[in-house]
Amino acid sequence: FFFFFFFQAEDGIRDVERSRGLGDVYKRQELKENGSRNLQADVKEYFKGRSVIAWYGNKRNYIIDDVDFNLNPDTHSFATPEGMMNITTYMLKKYQIKIKHRNQPLLLHKKRIRGVVGSGPESEEKIYLVPEVCGLTGLPDEMRSNFQAMKQIAVHTKLTPDQRTDKMSKLLKLFNSMNISRERREGQPPNRPPEDQPAEILKRWGFEILPDPIQVRGRKLPPVTVGLGGDQTIKPQGNGQFFFKQRIVTPLNLDKWILVYDNRSYSTAEKFVDVLYNASNTFGIKVDYPEYVETHNVRAEGYIDAIQHAVKKISEPQIILCILPRNAVNEYPKIKRWAITQDPPHLTQMVKFDTLERAKNMMPICSKIILQINAKRNGDLWRIGIPKEVPKKTMMVGIDISREKGFTYLGFSSSYNPVFTKYYTQLMKLEEKTEISGTVGSLLCNAVMRFYEETSKRFFPELIIIYRDGVGDSQKHEVFCSEVESIFRVFADKLENYKPKLLFAIINKKVHTRFFRKNTGGGETFSGRGRGSRRGLAEESRQDLVNPDPGTVIHEDLVDDNLYEFLIMPQHVNEGTGTPVRVHVIYDTSGLSLTVFEELTNALCYGYDNWQGAIRVPAPCKYAFTHARLATRYTRTKPHAQLLSQKYFL
Repeated sequence: FFFFFFFQAEDGIRDVERSRGLGDVYKRQELKENGSRNLQADVKEYFKGRSVIAWYGNKRNYIIDDVDFNLNPDTHSFATPEGMMNITTYMLKKYQIKIKHRNQPLLLHKKRIRGVVGSGPESEEKIYLVPEVCGLTGLPDEMRSNFQAMKQIAVHTKLTPDQRTDKMSKLLKLFNSMNISRERREGQPPNRPPEDQPAEILKRWGFEILPDPIQVRGRKLPPVTVGLGGDQTIKPQGNGQFFFKQRIVTPLNLDKWILVYDNRSYSTAEKFVDVLYNASNTFGIKVDYPEYVETHNVRAEGYIDAIQHAVKKISEPQIILCILPRNAVNEYPKIKRWAITQDPPHLTQMVKFDTLERAKNMMPICSKIILQINAKRNGDLWRIGIPKEVPKKTMMVGIDISREKGFTYLGFSSSYNPVFTKYYTQLMKLEEKTEISGTVGSLLCNAVMRFYEETSKRFFPELIIIYRDGVGDSQKHEVFCSEVESIFRVFADKLENYKPKLLFAIINKKVHTRFFRKNTGGGETFSGRGRGSRRGLAEESRQDLVNPDPGTVIHEDLVDDNLYEFLIMPQHVNEGTGTPVRVHVIYDTSGLSLTVFEELTNALCYGYDNWQGAIRVPAPCKYAFTHARLATRYTRTKPHAQLLSQKYFL
């Protein structure tokens, strides 16, 4: 057993609010998209779903639903106690703000007003905002891509364990010793008496905040075994990673593929193919030369026309690889959407020209690409060791929801082979009033039938283990009463005699708990790339706090003894402070012990094909989220049914 420090942590910095107005953002967007054929559509797409803050009044946040180009501050009027008034006049009278640009469009926020139960449906109120007096919140994409800017922000957001502990201890000591004074009034003493100080008030309520973290016991799970080709096995390093250069489990030769590039990228494309050929040999994959297709139009239409022309020569290619120039990256969604909705659909792989051109060594990039292509084509890269107590006829399920820019999709992934490397991924668009409970039951029934078909209709899964992500603590009871019950209801309707064992676990990534390992000199410590020496340490004993080793679990002290739950840290964190994941089982007839389920959960975190190491959540959850995120962010449509059994979304 290991000892850990624990406390409730507050992040150093929340959302960053940018001080410039949206009028400036709009101007920049106009200049950026000057050559666009539909400027208004591009601006609407840019702002839709973004969060803004109004720099007046109570400085409220709003989610933008639309941009109305038919209205401006002078033309839009609304009722006030003084009569009808346009926005320009209202802002001047109410807030003493003079609108400078009278012809700017207005941002639209639709406020949903819930009616009294039984009195009717929800109503909607339209709130118009002036871009000039609003600001975007959060970090823009251009700032996230700025390495130097993000490095400066990381100094405050990615604190090391000892830095975070020191800051919290100082804050709590300040709170306990705080002496709040107030102005003297007639008949009152000049200062608050000791019993009115914050710490004393909490003591009367039975609370006491200790400045130092507490110690709890944790357990380090046994290392996961990773199987490669030729019956070879490797163990992950102490940092949970297992980078390898040897034959994979199921290498799929690439001898029928198309490479699309623009007329200025030919030399880079040739070099890329040569390096890809060498990289593929490392993993036992044979790559032949592709069908080269050159396009002079860097828009999505140009790439699609080039692909259609090439498909006439090579029908049903194994993969279509597109090298996108810098000014065509925004065309990715259109190409992807077209490819996955064709009949038959096309598997695609996109590569940025800048990524290849700026790389000093293409080998790592090409190695990553060839492995991703192999995974998309359903070739197993590696296999993880599963606890022997888990039945062979088991199906793993991951459920997650992605919300972005006003779109919401539910991703549902389910394994259909005994080693949990092949997944059937379904997608469901959720409207505002969509009932998720019935959706989960129907999707699971489809997954069970897919499992049955893959076993040549020999058997159904005897045990179904579901990892449900995207659920807050306040929604757990609702999930149990709706989703779990709907599963058995759907099974009873469609599969009358089928009664599998079921384990339903909720994954919560938004955990405020932080725990650290005290570095006593034993074991391996991987610090990654540091940002300078530790600073501001209150005590010498705190200079050696480090993040827990991968595979650390805590199921005592920090969790409710009356619940079936545990905290797990499967991944390695080389910068800042690691955040554990809380796993709460709300239904269980599996017969698996807590120890076995912890080991299984940890092992599944090594099964995500896009990373040679452990991730925060089990692979089924990650596949579900990645699929849903692709739909919300880019494609916004369901793929062809043929792609549901392939990891085309990687």
